[in-house]
Amino acid sequence: MKYRYWLLAALYLALMISGLLFTQGRSLQEWVRLLVPAGPAQNLLMYPLRHHNPVTFGKLLIVGDIVTNILLFLPVGMIIFLAFRAMFPHHFRLHIVMTVIMSAVASGGIEWLQHLVPKRIPSLSDVAANSVGALVGGLLFARRKPAPPCREASQQPEHLNRPLATVQSARPEP
Repeated sequence: MKYRYWLLAALYLALMISGLLFTQGRSLQEWVRLLVPAGPAQNLLMYPLRHHNPVTFGKLLIVGDIVTNILLFLPVGMIIFLAFRAMFPHHFRLHIVMTVIMSAVASGGIEWLQHLVPKRIPSLSDVAANSVGALVGGLLFARRKPAPPCREASQQPEHLNRPLATVQSARPEP
């Protein structure tokens, strides 16, 4: 059970990294043209991109980038928190601190990889936003009580310890 969380975290990070490496940096206009079919919807989305106040639009993109990074790392924080809680059940502060440290290291690695991809710009603000997202994700699970440990076979009722064939043969036939 402990390793399931680490596997899940690794798969999620691998998916994010592959998305980073296999999608070259594109402008917002290129993404709209790529993802939205030509027609009125595309024209509606392209209008503010063509006719915008650069200062206001730039601030909006920065806020959107920060919110996106926070949301992308919420699951990472949740998974890392659960993994550390499974390993060290009674150390709440350790769970939170390690969640933030590991997400910052993973985010730093992702930002380092971005300099290898054309049209990508690594940013320290992305590392900070990703760490905040992981912290919030970990805190979402902080109040949730861990599942109780499974009972050993000796503690379960006797009818649950017998093989299924024995249980079925012990039933009176109608």
